[in-house]
Amino acid sequence: MDSDWTTEWLGWKTGASCPLCEEGRPTTGRFGHRFYSSGCADAYLLNRESWYGSSIVVWRGSHAVELTDLTEADALRYWHDVMTVTKALTKYFSPLKLNLSVFGNTIPHLHTTITLRFLKDSAAGEATPWLPNPTRQSEERLLADVDALGSMIET
Repeated sequence: MDSDWTTEWLGWKTGASCPLCEEGRPTTGRFGHRFYSSGCADAYLLNRESWYGSSIVVWRGSHAVELTDLTEADALRYWHDVMTVTKALTKYFSPLKLNLSVFGNTIPHLHTTITLRFLKDSAAGEATPWLPNPTRQSEERLLADVDALGSMIET
């Protein structure tokens, strides 16, 4: 059976040269700036004006693609981290709605995207549109939000 998945992606799925495993635990990574870190996950605030306040929580244990790849204890630890991050995002940004997604179609490594939806939303009531070349917000604003979120979680 022919597959549309790339050879590179199929390799990453096995953990071979997985970009998220290889990057370690950077303070600033492919997704944005880290504002939360635990024994098993890192959370990054996305630098996308159109997805303001949205974040990604990345599993940092041994390579896993799906939640079902984790032991029950690890899944509970990971989901606890997702909830910790979600609560801080809700408290700080006051979104109207949250969308949590666990896809891995681009990079097959367990991560959860937390998309914040606001009253003024260009796609209200619909899925968040994917913009391939998003407008970036100012670095100053992003770092101020990262600092605020980090201090909210620590307390």
